Amino acid sequence: MTASTTTTVEIDIDVHRAIEARRATFAQSHNDILRTVFGLSKAAPGLLEPIAPAPSTTRRTGRFPYTLLGEKTEGASLKEVYMGCLRKLAARDPRFLKRLSKTTTRGRRIVARTPDAL
Repeated sequence: MTASTTTTVEIDIDVHRAIEARRATFAQSHNDILRTVFGLSKAAPGLLEPIAPAPSTTRRTGRFPYTLLGEKTEGASLKEVYMGCLRKLAARDPRFLKRLSKTTTRGRRIVARTPDAL
């Protein structure tokens, strides 16, 4: 097996958005997403061994029940659930969103006023 190497590749915002649209979990790296898109095995990097795409286990729309601050609610999509949680927390503490906007994960903001600020 060959040693793992990395290469920096410049991409534009449309390509970045396409990669992010295929993200299944926040734990996935961009490399993991591209390996899935190209059908590359995770066990043997560097070998072009196609793998069968995994069946989709994530739901994009439907019923997503959740409990926040003791209140049971449901959303029609994960985005709706996320937004509902943020709105409830912001209603409870008006400074919550401002504090959260300063928090980043791997250099990315969690919330921002505009998509470009993310």
